[in-house]
Amino acid sequence: NNLLISINSDSNGTEFVAYPEDQQKKAVRTYVEFAVKNPSRFIRQRAISLWELWGPKSLAGYRQDVERGRWQEVDQFCFFDHAIYDLFDSTIGIFGEGVLGQGTAKIARGFGMKVLFADHPGPKAPGVEFTPVEEVLAQSDIISLHCPLTADSRNMFGMEQFRKMKRSAILINTARGGLVNEEDLVTALKEGVIAGAGFDVLTKEPPKEGNPLLDLRLPNFILTPHVAWASDGAMQFLADQLVDNAEAFVKGSPVNTVT
Repeated sequence: NNLLISINSDSNGTEFVAYPEDQQKKAVRTYVEFAVKNPSRFIRQRAISLWELWGPKSLAGYRQDVERGRWQEVDQFCFFDHAIYDLFDSTIGIFGEGVLGQGTAKIARGFGMKVLFADHPGPKAPGVEFTPVEEVLAQSDIISLHCPLTADSRNMFGMEQFRKMKRSAILINTARGGLVNEEDLVTALKEGVIAGAGFDVLTKEPPKEGNPLLDLRLPNFILTPHVAWASDGAMQFLADQLVDNAEAFVKGSPVNTVT
């Protein structure tokens, strides 16, 4: 009865960790400080995704044109059949001002982008200038989600929010699938309410019972299997922290505990 349990999550998020109710008071839950201790690996993935997702339709379109022989048919050195967007002087709206959100903002500013952090109820990170959500939705060319999944943030993006975004805007979600109503996203993409979306997460993973986003075959949508974090170096860093957490627990001084 005096057994103390350590539950060591290999993730920043712990909302998916379940354990018996009779052991809750005895359990010590820990997490890896993946984004906090080593943000560059995490954020670099997002910067790469940002480039890819800004113009997925034009990139795919030009590739298909080249494969069909379109380039050979024109009389000049290039052709302009699809719109190409610039990151420079565009606006990115960021939901979540933690290490990942602020790191993404730093990279975006390096591209010459204007950054808007969406306002929200406290607690809030100090030193961050916030913009009302309505303005973020209306002004952003890219919206990137970097916030945890909570009861308040679940389905924070649905058709109501999509209709307030620019029709030329794209939505990037590398945080948690439950932040976005996936059925509404399918409708928004098919009807052109927003220009595109790039997701690395789904509401339920793995999607054993299917998911509406899995059935999408659209040039303006990209879905990857929750691997934005999974570089070789980042995975080694994660494994090292799992070992450190376990050793600290055994010594009686657990670290990175979930309160």
